[in-house]
Amino acid sequence: FARSDAAINLLPALKLVARDINAMSLWRDRVALETGGNTLTAAVDPDAFAIAVRNLLENALKHGAADKPVVVVLDAGATLRVINAGDIVSATDLARLGQPFVRGDTAADGSGLGLSIARTILEQAGGSLTLHSPATGADDGFEAVIVLPTNPRV
Repeated sequence: FARSDAAINLLPALKLVARDINAMSLWRDRVALETGGNTLTAAVDPDAFAIAVRNLLENALKHGAADKPVVVVLDAGATLRVINAGDIVSATDLARLGQPFVRGDTAADGSGLGLSIARTILEQAGGSLTLHSPATGADDGFEAVIVLPTNPRV
């Protein structure tokens, strides 16, 4: 399972995933991490967390505006937001995204599993994944909001 027996610091895992993606020639330096001095302590397996975050970041990069960064904002309370600029996703598509093999209106490659895998991991961990388009406070884009459990499983 993705849930951990203890709350641990997931910030190193988040930084590692962002650093690895930023080192790739395809998306060099396109992920901006804004921690605001917040910590990320949650009762989630770090490997499972890294898989979910990597899937969300890769989706944001593939489907967002190619000339804009993907911003990862760490809010207080084990909440993480992955935000990109780009076309607005329709309410109909937004409601379907995250189901296995469902893809939005895009020319980008993929199988439609990234959001589904991320959602499954986060829900198994006792957290949640919510999708918004446009991104909060923006006229366009897409936002994935992760809320992680802070209490270990019992």
